[in-house]
Amino acid sequence: MKPVEETYIKAGFWRRLVATWIDLFIIYAITVSLIELTAVIRVRISFEPLYITLGAIYSTMWLTYKGQTVGKMLLGIIVTTNLEKQPSLKDVLLREVLGKWGIAITVPIVIGRLLVGQAWVPTVYDGLVLLPWLVLLFFHYLITRRTWYDLLAGTVVKKSSGYLGFMRPVFLSLIGAVVLGLGTKVTEFTILGWLPCRLALFYSMRSSAPYTVFLKRGHAKPLDYIIGLFDRYDVVVLCERPHPEASQWDFIYELLRDQRFIDRVGHVFTEYGQVGMQSYLDNFMATDGLSIDEIHERVIHIMRNWAVWPIWTNTNFYTYLTRLYQLNQSLPHAKRIHHHFTDVSVNWPDLSDEGYKAYRHSLINRDEQMARIVIEKMTRLAESSTSAPPKCLVVMNYRHAFDLTGGLLEAQRRNTYEFLKVAFEDRTANVLLNTNILLFVPIAGGVWDTAFEETGNRPAGFDFEDSPFGYDPFDMFPFFPGLKGRLKYREVFKGFVFTHPLDNQYLGHGIPGYYDGFEKEALRRAKFVSDDYYRGIETIITRKNKESMATKHELPNHLIQSLLELSMLAFTSMGMLVGLGVSALNCRSRDEQ
Repeated sequence: MKPVEETYIKAGFWRRLVATWIDLFIIYAITVSLIELTAVIRVRISFEPLYITLGAIYSTMWLTYKGQTVGKMLLGIIVTTNLEKQPSLKDVLLREVLGKWGIAITVPIVIGRLLVGQAWVPTVYDGLVLLPWLVLLFFHYLITRRTWYDLLAGTVVKKSSGYLGFMRPVFLSLIGAVVLGLGTKVTEFTILGWLPCRLALFYSMRSSAPYTVFLKRGHAKPLDYIIGLFDRYDVVVLCERPHPEASQWDFIYELLRDQRFIDRVGHVFTEYGQVGMQSYLDNFMATDGLSIDEIHERVIHIMRNWAVWPIWTNTNFYTYLTRLYQLNQSLPHAKRIHHHFTDVSVNWPDLSDEGYKAYRHSLINRDEQMARIVIEKMTRLAESSTSAPPKCLVVMNYRHAFDLTGGLLEAQRRNTYEFLKVAFEDRTANVLLNTNILLFVPIAGGVWDTAFEETGNRPAGFDFEDSPFGYDPFDMFPFFPGLKGRLKYREVFKGFVFTHPLDNQYLGHGIPGYYDGFEKEALRRAKFVSDDYYRGIETIITRKNKESMATKHELPNHLIQSLLELSMLAFTSMGMLVGLGVSALNCRSRDEQ
């Protein structure tokens, strides 16, 4: 069937939008399939740069060949020059590569990265830059009724009322994209059980080769590395993962029960636990022969009198204190582990609304107060020691274990480790446990995790200095992105310990019997914080028979990545559904002719 003569009417905004939507799905399908193929040969490609590149190639090829992309063919619109001729390669390059994918999308991102430098947060900042820029371009279109890249290239988008005789290849192209895109996602989910998101935030394009080469040299096991640090330092600070993560406390307990730690260290300080409960803890640990129920009762009392938050039901520390008591029961009195709380004291039973506000205000210098507890106790131990200087392990969560001073003496101190560094100088070191950022974003765009996976996820501990890991920009504190460009990991931490991959880490929630007989007091305290917090605790108490038992949950990183990937798939798939619908209507119309 020969094409009929074409007549042109200017294409409207919505018709162009739907055509673009169809094309976005096709480009998405090609992108995700290529990323998956390159991953097989261990080549890392992030979604955004590949999507932009393929988008430019896709539109350039189709417009040069036909004056239409697949979406435009299905919606019956065509790109021509102002003289109603098919655009030349030069016209298409001006319109698509330079105007649309270049200046409209790539250039603002590149300028942003040049201005912000290494502090740029991939994907997040890309969106923050693009959104206002695209809004401006949209208003330009509303005013001029032409996109700015059409003005640049001297092209127009018009409606094609005649049949172009090209429906079968178009339909096959769309079906191919459906099979390619959905097939890739189904395959990933079948193999992994979740959908990895390849946005640059999760999937850096940097090669893992330098890291794997370093790891293959062989390094100390985590326990050996930490114990070895006490040969060089008196105070070793361990940077805890997110509070609910439970497996890290298994590692900490294994460290404490190591005979070398018992013989040479014997003291551990934690952010967990308020100083006001120290005498109760000491009495608990010194009381021999307690039954299981008595141990549980005493640990529960400590957990109910937490610092900062009125309610704390993470399982890990409850389990740790229980095991620590049992460990000490197996040791001679002179060899028992001494545990010290450092957090700011609070007397919950006597607290009022005004008292709670005053307490929260007192936490302004909380880090300095926690550091002071360690410093004063270690000073007293040193004064009473007749042999080697005392040593201790300090466990601090997240930023409390950071050194963000960059080694500058005049820098303001905000974190506990920074105050300890001033007091103990070169006798202290801090170590990062392998983790992710805010529970779901991988460190260094996932390169570290990939390197360990490629070398068998072997547990290891090593100094950041003279390792490729140490020279990566510090990106664990996105609240202050400028730190990423200013500091490297070797400047923030002394060492790094990989105990096991993220897939083997888990969140532990719930303490058996925590709310039993404690319901009214828990709600009274919860009211101090906020109405939402109160309602949350009230809901938990209502179903406490289900919540009072300890439960394990996977880290949310896979879930969040899957939701993000499903969101992109769902968004672009709308174009796929529209395309299939239009194809069916066009085929039916053709049959009727």
